[in-house]
Amino acid sequence: MTYLLDTNIFITAKNKLPMDVYPSFWQALSQLAANGSFRSIKKVEDEIRKGKDGLVDWIDRSLPKDFFIAENTYTLTALSTVSQWTTLNRAYSPAAKAEFVSVADSWIVAEALSQSVTVVTHETSDPLCKKRVKIPDVCNAVGVKFCNLNDAFRALGVTI
Repeated sequence: MTYLLDTNIFITAKNKLPMDVYPSFWQALSQLAANGSFRSIKKVEDEIRKGKDGLVDWIDRSLPKDFFIAENTYTLTALSTVSQWTTLNRAYSPAAKAEFVSVADSWIVAEALSQSVTVVTHETSDPLCKKRVKIPDVCNAVGVKFCNLNDAFRALGVTI
């Protein structure tokens, strides 16, 4: 099974699991990337690279060159579905909708939809939230599976 990692997986890990204290965690991520179980998208890479910190260095050293998937015509078709659902949903404010389609969130859901894979995110569903479109709610709406990092590790039989 392939999992697509959201930006918050990397950022939260960097902040809460420092590489010098939790090297086995970072090695596990690298191994799962190397065997193709974990992937992500170019838009996530772009968000991470804005940080210009140790996480960027780790990505350059530890992940396969093809780890971040570039969008293609299938992604764009799926993005149309994701964007249409978001745009037509009256529960969200216009600002929330605009933010969702302008960041990697909409793209990762679209890529997962186009490949029938699972999104890994720290976000939790909150269908009553009006200020922010959340990945799990969009996944539920368009038929994409999602889980948190611990559930992905469990499904893959990874222990650290």
